[in-house]
Amino acid sequence: MFGAGSASAQSAEMSGSDISKYAYDATSEFVLKLNQDVAVTDDIIMRFSNVTSDSRCPSDVTCIWQGEIRIQIDVKKGNTAFESIVLGTDDEIPIFGKYFIKLLKVEPYPQSTHQIHQDEYVTTLAITKINKVLSPLQQFKSGISIDKIQCKESLQLVIRASDDSPACVKPETKAKLIERGWAY
Repeated sequence: MFGAGSASAQSAEMSGSDISKYAYDATSEFVLKLNQDVAVTDDIIMRFSNVTSDSRCPSDVTCIWQGEIRIQIDVKKGNTAFESIVLGTDDEIPIFGKYFIKLLKVEPYPQSTHQIHQDEYVTTLAITKINKVLSPLQQFKSGISIDKIQCKESLQLVIRASDDSPACVKPETKAKLIERGWAY
C-alpha cells in the first residue's frame, strides 16, 4: 500500500526508460525534508539523509552547464538495516526487486546571493511498484545485489558456478543443479 505515514500519494505516468519497460501498479510521490522518514509500504521505510553534491547553476546566473544535484536516500525493508542509495536528477534506481525510486526535484534552487544550508533542502521522490518480478538477471544487471534478488513464488534462487549469474528454479531443479556442480 502506498502513501502510508506522512507521505501524500498520487498516481502519475512516468516516462522513464526502465520503468516504461514494465507494467506497474502506481507511482507515488513523496516530499521529504532532510532526515525525515516515510513508510512507503507496510514494510519499506525511506529517509532523505544527505545532499552529497549540488552543482546546479544558480537561477540568477547564466551558465554553460545546468549542473546536477545528488542526494542520499536510506531505505530499509522490514527489520533489516538501512541501505544507502545515491540518486541524481532523473536517475531511476531499482530497490528490493519490486520498485523503482526516482529523484524528481530538490528545493530550494540555488541563487548566487544565498548559500543553502543542509536543513533547508526538501526533495520530491517518486516510487513506482512494478507489478511483476523482474528476471533474476535483469535484477542483477540493474544493480541489485545477489542476496537481494527476488524470485517468483515457488521458485528458489541459485547462482551459476561458471559466471556467478543468478537464476530462479524449482526446488527439485535446484538440488540437481547443485549436485551436478552447475550452481551453488
